Amino acid sequence: MVKPLGIALLTLTLATGGCATTPKAPGATSITPPIYGRERMALDDVEAPLEISDPFEAYNRSMYWFNAKADDYLLNPAVAGYQRITPEFVRRGVTNFFQNLDEIPTLLNQVLQLKWSGVWDTSRRLVTNSTIGVAGLMDVAKRFNIPRHDEDFGQTLGHYGVGTGPYLMLPLFGPSNLRDALGRGADTLVLAAIDPVELDHHPDRRYPYYPLLIVDTRANTAFQYYETGSPFEYELVRLLFNTMREFDVAK
Repeated sequence: MVKPLGIALLTLTLATGGCATTPKAPGATSITPPIYGRERMALDDVEAPLEISDPFEAYNRSMYWFNAKADDYLLNPAVAGYQRITPEFVRRGVTNFFQNLDEIPTLLNQVLQLKWSGVWDTSRRLVTNSTIGVAGLMDVAKRFNIPRHDEDFGQTLGHYGVGTGPYLMLPLFGPSNLRDALGRGADTLVLAAIDPVELDHHPDRRYPYYPLLIVDTRANTAFQYYETGSPFEYELVRLLFNTMREFDVAK
């Protein structure tokens, strides 16, 4: 899902989870299991994009290095401090809260893609967690076995045949492409227009909202730059990201 900071960082985790041992962020207490394992990546009906358009490679490699340094000197230390001072149940509630907000753009993109079974699931999750789950702090829908989906406008564009465009490494967000960058912006604008947390009417809420969003996103992103053990990490991440997005569109 598209978040003000996080979807590309999160997708970076998912993309690389299928090929390397998942490293822990400093201070983490557990290892996040890979979501896109080998058995999910090697699908007969999804072709890996072996030739990837990367005309901005020099810029992308520089941004890859910048993101690594931002992790080293800013994000990972913030995550470590957050995990030290915050009880696990509080962190879980924060994650549930932001995931519940993500259901809104997911629902809209499922409608645009005419995925009616997904619309039914996401609608039930959103209503259940927003009410019984106290504004999404508890994932009650999970206890009711209501499946969670993840759709964004980049996937919607791909669903209707829009190509990926050139590969892009975005500041802090991580790997993307032109289509998904535009899709991320569209989802962010839609969520801001709906404003479910009423940030426009209560500007003071932005002070905890955005720092928590940034730290929570990074805390739930297990990938660490330059720790895959591959001398060709840039190419590996680029390939896996594009393969994952092909899968996301095709599912």
